[in-house]
Amino acid sequence: VNKYKYKIVMSIFTMMSALFGCAPQTFETIGVHEFEKGLKDPDVQLVDVRQPNEYAAGTIKGAVNIDYLSPHFLEEAMQQLDRERPVYVFCRSGHRSAGAAKQLAKKRYEVVNLDGGYEAWCETKGIKQ
Repeated sequence: VNKYKYKIVMSIFTMMSALFGCAPQTFETIGVHEFEKGLKDPDVQLVDVRQPNEYAAGTIKGAVNIDYLSPHFLEEAMQQLDRERPVYVFCRSGHRSAGAAKQLAKKRYEVVNLDGGYEAWCETKGIKQ
């Protein structure tokens, strides 16, 4: 009997967590080729989370710049991004964008992070930085 009570309690807990936003929100990190395929979807919002000077030096075509290191990153992102559309993020190497992806996923955005960041993108594309 205790085994069944435990299963029922855990099922209710899982359902309530999902309902009220307590379930952990995640994001996906993918390689350059898969990332590029995803960018063909017109609904995708592409975000370069590097600092403005890095963005100005070169970025992926169509990317908007929302600086992850800005103290207002999340506010700016929530103002500019549509929660109903997927968000693809990248930075120089993939570390800042992973942090940005984690924050956005907590706010219920569907987020994809570029593994290796802009460096990997340029290396794969033969772009000199």
